[in-house]
Amino acid sequence: MSPGNAGIDAASADGRHLRAQRNRDLVVDAILDLFEEGVADIDAATLAERSGVSVRSVYRYFEDREALVLEGVARHGQRLAEQLGLDLDLSAPLAERLEGFLAFRIDRYRRLERLIEVTRYLAYRLPEVADTFAQRRAWVRTQLVEVFAPELADRAPEERHRLLASLDVATDFDSWRLLSAAHGMDDAEVRSTMTAMVHAVLGSAPGA
Repeated sequence: MSPGNAGIDAASADGRHLRAQRNRDLVVDAILDLFEEGVADIDAATLAERSGVSVRSVYRYFEDREALVLEGVARHGQRLAEQLGLDLDLSAPLAERLEGFLAFRIDRYRRLERLIEVTRYLAYRLPEVADTFAQRRAWVRTQLVEVFAPELADRAPEERHRLLASLDVATDFDSWRLLSAAHGMDDAEVRSTMTAMVHAVLGSAPGA
């Protein structure tokens, strides 16, 4: 093989690799779009239609439907991590911390509602997704420890555990869904209600 032909073959291989990577990314983007629409039961035909990639190609990049789902969940996790970083002055008074924290949480709940529901649905069916879901729940609790560190610092271990669990319930996604969907509250009303719940848990007065 001449040096010229070797160069052409290498360029051709690089081009095929780039096309394959682009098509794979298109399929994963289609998975995320469906997740964001609340669709958990995805199939190759739908993905092919959404991504513009053939059904045959979909299964060229992913072994089976489970592999498709797991890749979508993994990419969703990356996207979630980018959106859940909390920029908050943790040395501020409780009232200021709580206001910023709840505004942040409620905004993310509304924006990520369907993705969270899809992940929960899939967690019941795939152990790998269940593990991912459990890790995210643990991360959410870690964030609570950081935000309410001054209020938890001097508590006895059992009381601290109880308070942390109660704070989790008071500010959780399911609590937001219950207040907004079942009780018809808007975000401002939800924030006010959650604020009252947190103060009741901590035994502090509003404005503290």
